[in-house]
Amino acid sequence: MKKKWIYTLVAALFFSAAGAFYYEGRPDDASANEEQVNEEIKSDSQDAVTETEEEETESNNELNREDPSETEEPVKEEVDHQSETEPANDEKQEGKTEDKNEDPETIVSPEGDTYHLIEDKTKYSNLADLIDAAANIDASLYGIKNSDVFTLIKNGEPIGGFSTGSLSIDPEYKSFAIQKHSFYKDKGLEDNINLAIRTGASITVNFDEYTGYHIEYKNGRLIINH
Repeated sequence: MKKKWIYTLVAALFFSAAGAFYYEGRPDDASANEEQVNEEIKSDSQDAVTETEEEETESNNELNREDPSETEEPVKEEVDHQSETEPANDEKQEGKTEDKNEDPETIVSPEGDTYHLIEDKTKYSNLADLIDAAANIDASLYGIKNSDVFTLIKNGEPIGGFSTGSLSIDPEYKSFAIQKHSFYKDKGLEDNINLAIRTGASITVNFDEYTGYHIEYKNGRLIINH
């Protein structure tokens, strides 16, 4: 745009000088005016070239300043090695929590009865044999306070229940029944339990008028009354 403007200005000066020659009738001035115009064209052209070169140089300098890609150092990615190892530690911690799997202090039966965990043999010395018998089948002993009603819990599920004189339990855990009734060890209790489970027979054994036991296998449960 600047060059075009210069040429337009020069042309205007040229025609102005030519007009002055014809209007004033002085042909000698025409030669002098043409040489002066040529000098002005040459000077303006050189100025235009110089300005253009300066503009291009300045433009290149701005581009060089705006493009830092060649001078900036590449960003190095930092790896947090500690964060990489933390998930493994979390997994170990979770494993420890799952392995612990503590029994709840209380459970509530479908009937609404609250059973309390019984595991302290010092506190419940009179129930130490029952606590040991439950531990031998990897079960926990629970009882209703101020009663003789108990239940056996294994893996969160009831596997048996008993009170004074009666017991009902999954036959898979018949060893608990045998240990609980160890006072009948010499009275054929274990053999009769196996017989009842194997044949479904009901077996009654009396020792005298007021003592004895009754065994039956009913609805998938081993039942003992004495």
